[in-house]
Amino acid sequence: MLLVLGCAVLLLFVVPWMLFGLGRMIETATSGRARAAARADAARAGDGAAQAAWFRRPMRPAFGTPRRA
Repeated sequence: MLLVLGCAVLLLFVVPWMLFGLGRMIETATSGRARAAARADAARAGDGAAQAAWFRRPMRPAFGTPRRA
């Protein structure tokens, strides 16, 4: 009986609460508010030139030494 009650509580309350929280985190990270806040923080830091996003930076070689230009 307690096992059935525990599973019911888990499925009816805990799992939806976790999914709702995950959805809110994803929405906050992708809605543009986080990006705008990060841009404003970078501008306030006085970097002059904003640092490129991690996915726009050139990759470092994984093996061996980098070629000289």
